[in-house]
Amino acid sequence: MRLAEKLVLPAILLALPLLGACSEPPRPNFVVITVDTLRADYLGFYGDSSARTPRLDALAAAATVFDSAAAPMPITRPSHFSMLTSKYPREHGVLNNSTSLPESALTLAEILRTSGYSTAAFVGTRLLGRGSGSAQGFGRFKSTGSRRERPARQVVSRALEWLQGQSEDEPFFLWVHLFDPHMPYAPPEEFRPAGAGELTSIAWQELDAIAADNDGDVPAPILEQVQHLYRGEIAYTDHWIGRLLDGLDARFDPDDTLVVLTADHGECFENGIYFDHAHCLFEPAMRIPLLVRYPAQFRA
Repeated sequence: MRLAEKLVLPAILLALPLLGACSEPPRPNFVVITVDTLRADYLGFYGDSSARTPRLDALAAAATVFDSAAAPMPITRPSHFSMLTSKYPREHGVLNNSTSLPESALTLAEILRTSGYSTAAFVGTRLLGRGSGSAQGFGRFKSTGSRRERPARQVVSRALEWLQGQSEDEPFFLWVHLFDPHMPYAPPEEFRPAGAGELTSIAWQELDAIAADNDGDVPAPILEQVQHLYRGEIAYTDHWIGRLLDGLDARFDPDDTLVVLTADHGECFENGIYFDHAHCLFEPAMRIPLLVRYPAQFRA
């Protein structure tokens, strides 16, 4: 089933009606996967025939896929906190990546923990570290420490270790955040597309230097190579999401587990805005993937 609805609502809010759907509400496990800087139109299940996203495509085939979901803001903290609080950025008060979520904010993790859920979060960027307010309501919270980011391999491995310790008789809420598609683009060699040529990685400083040497422009061949690096980061992330789902499904019945996958925002490679999202209100930055897998309630 594909839903063509214009959504600005936080993805995680989809889980809440299930808690009160009947006189004895089910207590499914909740797994929320957020991928930073993930464009919807770079994924196979959204129509990109050149995408290398087999695990996400397989997840989508078993899920409800939303055709037109939108980020509340194309910035990491505001968008994630809208998902976690069910409020727009202006309401929860975080309008940039420097402001922390107020302790007075009520998060989904706090609601579920009060309801008897085990709660854990494993995030891949310092932007969403404990000092940001992201940890509110999580009994187990693991960020990057002093490091700017951690690769998907490390984040997923820690999440899988935590899952192994969970009881099949007690529900849990797990949030996994993966940062890899965010700049800088540096996919591992086995995920680097041939179209990237000899370019193995690129960061803003290098792009600034390239632009400075070209009257403020980025030559088309370099732009294309960088986009291939971005695709490589998505392919790498897809692989580790697959590993997470394999471990999850081997341990817990999919009928008892609701899985939400989405992004905080996309990325711009056009409209005069390149390798950026915070200043881009065009569709490439605002449109995000959103799918929900819950076989007990929704048909694929």
